[in-house]
Amino acid sequence: MKGGTHVVSTTTYRLLSVALPILVTALTAYLVQKGLRRYRHIRLEGNRAYVAQLGNTVQDELRGKISILDKARDAGLISESEYQTKLAHLYQSYSRTNPSKIEEIIMNKLES
Repeated sequence: MKGGTHVVSTTTYRLLSVALPILVTALTAYLVQKGLRRYRHIRLEGNRAYVAQLGNTVQDELRGKISILDKARDAGLISESEYQTKLAHLYQSYSRTNPSKIEEIIMNKLES
């Protein structure tokens, strides 16, 4: 190909060589953040559904811990973001208390 070697001015090239990588990095970080937020929301809803199937004792204990979190948020001790993170961790810890189906199958095979 033959053509001009200088398509843009030197100043524009220098500006774009700095601005474009910064713009792409910021856009990528934003999209990753939105994707992770959506993923965490889906996981939280799945964990809530799983915990809803557990016994009343576990659900009462979980409600007590959530009420403490609510009070801390209402008192301004934790931010909304921290509240959501702690709530997700709380549900996740309760959803892992019971063995998974694979673990149940393995345990049943070992016992028989």
